Amino acid sequence: MRRYLAITLFVSPFVAAIGCSEAVPPAGEAAVSVNFSTASAVGTPGSCTVAPHDFQIGVVHPSDTGQIIFTKDGQARASVFCSVTEDGGSYNASAQVLENEKSFEFAVKGISDANTKENPAKGTVTYRSVDTVNFFTSTSEYPCEFWLNDQQEVGPGKLWAQYSCPLIQSNTKECSIGESTVALQNCDS
Repeated sequence: MRRYLAITLFVSPFVAAIGCSEAVPPAGEAAVSVNFSTASAVGTPGSCTVAPHDFQIGVVHPSDTGQIIFTKDGQARASVFCSVTEDGGSYNASAQVLENEKSFEFAVKGISDANTKENPAKGTVTYRSVDTVNFFTSTSEYPCEFWLNDQQEVGPGKLWAQYSCPLIQSNTKECSIGESTVALQNCDS
């Protein structure tokens, strides 16, 4: 009886500690499209020598949530680090999404339901694909623009928005990103 009581008293704190652990939050998920264009909206015409191409991580459509297939952090050699946090009625969002040779990073401050195509929030994008080989990055002089269409939304830990970049650069190449889509969920909030 003493041995049973001693074992119970010894094991009880460990069982209690296991039972009190916090639940693991779900992994971040992303779906990104890039409409890479050779026509820079600013800068030197003809300096973009990379062929125009479309790029996706996951599957995303600008106006139909049923057509979004998210890539989850840790699945199929993908990693998703994302954050969508409230900041005085709007949100600051950022993400780094990697899948094999594909890389997409963005950051936007102050995005809300009030941001339309005519009144976008400003941000940055860095992008690389098999087609570009090198990283292309937006500039502070010509930032990327982010906005929400009718069905799109932003909230704690999630974002579904459109974006475009009038200028992205790599070395002497000046290209652009036409209207594209980014969707995030289960992000830090």
